[in-house]
Amino acid sequence: MTGARWSEVKAVLSSVLETDPAGRAVRLGELCGGDAELRASVEALVALETRAGDLLNTGAAPGAALRAGEAAPEAIGPYRVLRQIGRGGMGVVYLGARADGEYQKQVAIKLITSGWRDAGLERRFRRERQILAQLDHPGIARLLDGGSTADGQPYFVMEYIEGLGLLEYCARHELDIKQRLTLFLAVCDAVGYAHQRLIVHRDLKPGNILVTTEGAPRLLDFGLARVLERDAASEEATQGIPLMTPAYASPEQVRGEPDAVPGDVYSLGVILYELLAGRRPYEVKTGSLLEMARAICEQEPAPLSQGASGSLARRLVGDLENIAAKALAKDACRRYPSVGELAADLRRHLEGRPVHARTATFGYRVGKALRRHRVAIPAAALAAVLVLGFAGATWWEARRAERRFQQVRSLASSVMFELHDSIQRLPGSITARELLVRRALEYLESLSREAGDRPDLQRDVALGYARIAEVEGFMGESNLGRVQASLASYRKAEAMLDRLVRRTPADPRLRHEYNEVANRLAGQLSSTGDLNSAKELTRKNVAFAEASVQADQGNTTALGDLSATLSALADLYADQQRYADAIPVRQRVEQLTAKLAELRPESDETRRNLALARKRLGALYGVMKRYEECRAEYEQARAIDEQRAAASPMESRAALDLSYDYSDLGWVAARMQHYPEALSAHRRALALRTAAAQADPKDRRAASAVASSTNRIGALLHKMGDLPGSLEMLGRALALREELVKRAASDWQAARELADAHIDIAETLADMKNPARAIAEFERGRAIYGELSARGVLGPADARFMREVEAEEAKVRLVAR
Repeated sequence: MTGARWSEVKAVLSSVLETDPAGRAVRLGELCGGDAELRASVEALVALETRAGDLLNTGAAPGAALRAGEAAPEAIGPYRVLRQIGRGGMGVVYLGARADGEYQKQVAIKLITSGWRDAGLERRFRRERQILAQLDHPGIARLLDGGSTADGQPYFVMEYIEGLGLLEYCARHELDIKQRLTLFLAVCDAVGYAHQRLIVHRDLKPGNILVTTEGAPRLLDFGLARVLERDAASEEATQGIPLMTPAYASPEQVRGEPDAVPGDVYSLGVILYELLAGRRPYEVKTGSLLEMARAICEQEPAPLSQGASGSLARRLVGDLENIAAKALAKDACRRYPSVGELAADLRRHLEGRPVHARTATFGYRVGKALRRHRVAIPAAALAAVLVLGFAGATWWEARRAERRFQQVRSLASSVMFELHDSIQRLPGSITARELLVRRALEYLESLSREAGDRPDLQRDVALGYARIAEVEGFMGESNLGRVQASLASYRKAEAMLDRLVRRTPADPRLRHEYNEVANRLAGQLSSTGDLNSAKELTRKNVAFAEASVQADQGNTTALGDLSATLSALADLYADQQRYADAIPVRQRVEQLTAKLAELRPESDETRRNLALARKRLGALYGVMKRYEECRAEYEQARAIDEQRAAASPMESRAALDLSYDYSDLGWVAARMQHYPEALSAHRRALALRTAAAQADPKDRRAASAVASSTNRIGALLHKMGDLPGSLEMLGRALALREELVKRAASDWQAARELADAHIDIAETLADMKNPARAIAEFERGRAIYGELSARGVLGPADARFMREVEAEEAKVRLVAR
């Protein structure tokens, strides 16, 4: 909404509100004429005005509380309801406890009450639940469980936090300004964490922040939160009613414009102002929404120090006043660009350094320096006078260089992690992903050369190498098929993170990042045939991950790292045909991932990992010919991935994962000689994979999956007696395999799959009584296997297979004579 449009809305709104409610519709028609957009905007604000009294104090969407006389339920899912503890924008919150004896723990249960259920409210409620499932931060209330009641009411369960509201806590404990700022910085950390995951809260206010008895703030109520990567035209906009708490809403939110990170920065500015000054930045005498909207959009907030007395006024004037003013700027472009920048300026103030919100005059910089070094001033006064001019100028240049350094670093990191991740799951994005990551990495490497031995920057560079390795050739994600380039990048990342972990071994974040990168490096080593290096690194990773779990039993990230590392170990056992050793490891992986899925019930990543764990255990049962157990694991994985694909229809990864489920089910059905069932499953897999490959032609993983499904259908048609159909499908698969080898010549597994395609065609041609062509295909397949054997990448099973192929070829040669 432009400034001119907002002025028009205000004028119409003011006139309509002066009209008797019964005549407002007619007055609206007179003033708006045929301008439907103007009418919708005014109607939305009129609707909100009627509820302004409640909103100004309690905020967000009204109407979700229990209706008068409505009784609380005795139980919700497996939880016994103890009492009502709150009412929020979408429902009522109860204190509960497990009723099934699984464990003893009090929880907070939120659900929509029956009297206020509608489709839009339920969508927002489920979205809040999904958003919470993505957040795992000590400053954010944690999601524990979720589901629906017997009559279909959605609910979710969160940890119960005993504490006081932010303002009440500060008042009751008589916190000074420094203590209040420290508390506020912890809130900023939690909000910044959400922003890194592209989630904006949109309803930040003191009432949504509880402080525990230990003094730790916890952020609550993501009922109005939005995921930035999704369509900005949210359901609230389609309803025409802006949902917000006006006293803490940004100007753009009040005007009904799309809001993002700057809106949360503004709301934090209001909280900071109230936390320090004891009042809100705008004085609204009548409580009218229109008056509130005018104040937020047009009036400058009163200076932070206004009304304060004595030492408090002196403390608020200057840095803190400027920081609050910058956060509360009417123009979003003039605010801090991120919550991290707001927090950084507050830390500069606490450390006695110049803040970015204030013009850095020479006198201001010198004054800051003198205050930081009071003790040394008397002895050094004369020297300071002599060198002050030169030192001040030099110091300022250094500060400006440091600020530029931090800006470039922040931009590069944002591009590499936030922007890349926001497009990673989109079909056709792989080329753009590579460009983003490579350019960002170039900037970080340049900064690293300038900065020298800075651990924080070295970490950024290491993670940059890991990210580019993923795009280049990590087989677990969409990639470009450059396996050797990927391997080299992973080696750099692992070496850098290893050095950093040795310097700070107790840092849980570094330990997680090292473990993840080392696991991927081990996988790449295995895929390129360096099995000995893969085994050595994997064993080291298992010990490392076990130590991380022992150090912090409740750390879900450490549990996930251990699960991933044990999974890699099981793969190595399977490659050596040590299936009896691999199965208990796989069973432990499944137990760990199931536990993580319970702790994070709506996290797509944990559900994906659980499906993968079941598929891999199923594969072990399959090679041991325990087909019923194999199929049971595959079916459980399919059920999980069906739900994931339905929940995220625009993401290619979930659909591709589902295709592997159908392919696996087709494989085990064929082993059990249920051929029609197997053919149906493989065709379903091929359809999903073809769609993914067409959406992103450069995605090597999708292209390889299409070739695999095509080949399996051809082989299955052969078994079913349809030899012409088999030959056609196998010919398509061969062409696809040849193209894949051209794109990744160093990938020995791709080469082996090409050899297998030649051999499959040879067997079909032999049964079609065409021995000459069959022999030629056998020879091509054996030649590739010979090259791979010379590279030392084949195992005993491959050697046995080649002996079987040679025997088959010998029979065909006898017929040809």
